[in-house]
This record gives sequence, structure tokens and C-alpha cells, in this order.
Amino acid sequence: MTRNAGSREIIDFLTPGPESIRLAGVSLSLGLGCGWAMALTVGGGLLASLSPGAAAWLAGSMLAGGLTLAVAGLFVFMVTVGSRLFPGASSRVRRNTEALLGVAVVIGLACTALTLLS
Repeated sequence: MTRNAGSREIIDFLTPGPESIRLAGVSLSLGLGCGWAMALTVGGGLLASLSPGAAAWLAGSMLAGGLTLAVAGLFVFMVTVGSRLFPGASSRVRRNTEALLGVAVVIGLACTALTLLS
């Protein structure tokens, strides 16, 4: 009887339960959120720092677009990763910061569009 109980414990340990599935989902979400935010931030930094070369008229829009991508990366990181890693953070501060970054992204998109059209 003790042998059967021991093998049952091993089977229960190896079988994924609701906690491990939830943990895997959170880990996947954090990993994808970090990757997405990193791609936006690094891509934005590269775009803002590249020289336009022969197309000097693109310099302003490249800078505006790069900064907008970097701010969008911060926004994605804050929404997808920061809120899960720090659930005890003040909801008022988090909400206001997310709104501020969202407005900054919209303003950056508008500035990028205006520099491309002018």
C-alpha cells in the first residue's frame, strides 16, 4: 500500500495541475511582453539614431518615429509586464502613468505623420 501511494505522489507531481498551467501562462505572457517591448524600444532607438543618408528630408520623421517606438515599448512593458510583476502598485499611479504614455504615443504618431507629410 505504501508503494502504491508513493507512485501516486510521483504521478501527481508530474501531472500539470491548474497552478502549473497558470504559471506557464503567466511566464509566456511575461516573456512575450518583454520581447515585444524590447523590440519596440531597441528598434525605436536604432531608428532615431540612424542617419538618413541621401534622404535628408527623412531625418525629422526618423527621429520622431524612433522616439515614438521607444515610448510605445515602454508602454507595452508597463502594461504587459509591470502590472503583473508589481500587482501591489498603486492603481491610481499606474493608471495615470499608462494614460500619460498612451497620450505620448498618440502625440508621437501625429508628429511623425506631420513630419512625413511636410
